[in-house]
Amino acid sequence: MTRATMTNAGDERSKAEITEDALLSATRTATAVNDAIHELAAAVPKADAPVSEGAPLPMLLRQPDGIAKLMLASNAGISVTIDGMRQLPAIRAKEAAEIPGTQTQYPPGDDLPP
Repeated sequence: MTRATMTNAGDERSKAEITEDALLSATRTATAVNDAIHELAAAVPKADAPVSEGAPLPMLLRQPDGIAKLMLASNAGISVTIDGMRQLPAIRAKEAAEIPGTQTQYPPGDDLPP
C-alpha cells in the first residue's frame, strides 16, 4: 500500500494516527537528509583511497551555498514536523470528544465555562 492510498476508506486508523505516522516519517526523512549533509560536508578522502583527478565534485559542492540551502530546507521540514507534533494532542482530544458517551469535565463550580 502506498502512502497516497493509506487514507482511503479502508484505513481503520484515526486522523491523529495517520497524522502521527506522516509526521514520524517526515522526521525520519529529515534525519536521513541531515546525516547525508553531514557526511558530505565532512567528507575527507582517506589517505590510501584512490582519487581521480578529473572526478567532478558533487553538485552541492560546486555551488558556494549548496549545502547551506539543503540544510535550510531540511531544517524547515523539521520545524514543520515539530509544529505538527505539538498539534497532535489537540487532534486526539477532539477525536476523544466525538466518541458517544464521553463527557467534558469542567472544574468544580463551572457548569459551562465561557
